[in-house]
Amino acid sequence: MRDKETKRMMRANRWAEEYRKWQSSNLKQREYCQKEGFSFWKFKAGVEVATHAGVIERQRRREKMGESEKLSGFAAVQINAAQTIAPYCEIRFNGKSGIRIETPDSLIFLRELLGVTP
Repeated sequence: MRDKETKRMMRANRWAEEYRKWQSSNLKQREYCQKEGFSFWKFKAGVEVATHAGVIERQRRREKMGESEKLSGFAAVQINAAQTIAPYCEIRFNGKSGIRIETPDSLIFLRELLGVTP
């Protein structure tokens, strides 16, 4: 039984070391695994073993995020019906992509989409 525990801890320590090397490599996990010559899934399983053994502590992705990133990604939008709006609606996300509704009834459609009642 002791021999089995020793092997488990040796394995956990090995993967903890690989995890630390990956962290300092500035590579993505898949890139690191390819460079080191083992599969990504073997790396993930080994890191899980090391985590459960208490050899390493990993922050979950949600714990690493800043407060603003923890939000669902939606923001409250107030629509003022008195405003004069062009006959379409456009929503941009970080200036890269967006949604564009090109109908004269876009404001009504947007209200229905968001569940906003006038």
